[in-house]
Amino acid sequence: MSRYNSLCRKAVRSTLFTGTDFSPYYDISYGEDLLQSIEIVKNSTSTAFIPDILYNYRVNPNSMTQTVDYNHYSVDFTVRQKIIDFLREENVWTKEDFDEYRGYCAKLICDTVCSIGSSDIPKEKKTALFNEIKQSKYYSEFVGHGSYPARALGKKKLLYRLFVKGRYNVLFRYLSMFKAIQKAHASTK
Repeated sequence: MSRYNSLCRKAVRSTLFTGTDFSPYYDISYGEDLLQSIEIVKNSTSTAFIPDILYNYRVNPNSMTQTVDYNHYSVDFTVRQKIIDFLREENVWTKEDFDEYRGYCAKLICDTVCSIGSSDIPKEKKTALFNEIKQSKYYSEFVGHGSYPARALGKKKLLYRLFVKGRYNVLFRYLSMFKAIQKAHASTK
């Protein structure tokens, strides 16, 4: 799903842009394409997907999207909340559609929790970030409230359950153990 977010993957008629002021979102570093895509989707009457590869993207391991400094990280679900608001306003999704999307969002939260939990920041900072996630409107009113398919979290189901139940110390130990196993496995190659 996220592979369709990037504006560089779209060829869009200029008439689909209605002049929305995106300046309130200038501070957003991740997901800004998704915000602009909402306007495109909302204003379009038809869409075509082309299977051909027409764009070559080079991943820079030192770029902002590939590195996160958790010492200065702040929880911000503005983009994700805008998506939920848009989907509710358009009223085109069924309960099952929302459940499926909720599962995808739970997986994204789980991935974020794993990244934060595996980082080198102090446990107190990790705990504070986890609590910020839980207190966000996005989590408390959408992701953490309602159902989603059991398959959504895959192998990370236990980690997510530890996060939801606030069992952070167990979560930290599990992630630390997993990190050590990965490191040992990498050194044997």
